[in-house]
Amino acid sequence: MASRKFETLSGLAGLALLAASCGPFDKTVVGAVAATVPDVEHVLPLPRPGGRKLFPSHRLRGWHKPGGVPASVQLVAAGTLLGAVAAGHYGRVGR
Repeated sequence: MASRKFETLSGLAGLALLAASCGPFDKTVVGAVAATVPDVEHVLPLPRPGGRKLFPSHRLRGWHKPGGVPASVQLVAAGTLLGAVAAGHYGRVGR
């Protein structure tokens, strides 16, 4: 449960940082929100038509496998990206 709380709060903080950096309706922010919608299914009790989860990546076998990129590496990557946004580098990259 502590992991879910950390993930939820850090995700919301990252989204707020991105919105503050780019503007709340910037295509980057809208894309970030859209990308997180499937994971909301883990936090909120969304409807389950026919008892199935809404998003295929959560109900099809083989899409979520053990292994992959370790959580520590994901955390460092996320922190690096958020640090770049916080430092104001995001607005200068690719624009």
